[in-house]
Amino acid sequence: MTAEHAEWGDEPLIPMPPLKIRALREAVAVLSPTCLPESQQEEDEALDWVAENLQPNAIRLFLRKWAVFVAIERRPVLAGRLRELERVVARLHDPQEVRDVGTEIARLRAEAHREIAARSLTSAP
Repeated sequence: MTAEHAEWGDEPLIPMPPLKIRALREAVAVLSPTCLPESQQEEDEALDWVAENLQPNAIRLFLRKWAVFVAIERRPVLAGRLRELERVVARLHDPQEVRDVGTEIARLRAEAHREIAARSLTSAP
């Protein structure tokens, strides 16, 4: 657990899965079943893009997006805070307040990216 996670006092609901399509699909199904259709649609689109363009980056982008989702959603306090910040920013009109809330949202998402990067490094062949 990183120092920031300790700050939240937020234990994960599930272990962070590997950056594999099936593992992320299973994690999304457990953490937020209502998001599963969106994930599956994006998976199909990414695979179609790869097939049509021979570009594997579409799969990497898909994996990264849903890994960030899982990294956040598996920590209920963190996920709740992110949703609250998103609700707040949607109601704001002052540009400075929008920037301040946006900075906190970015910090939370950056923590998820760091967790994924750390996991990728430890699970490299």
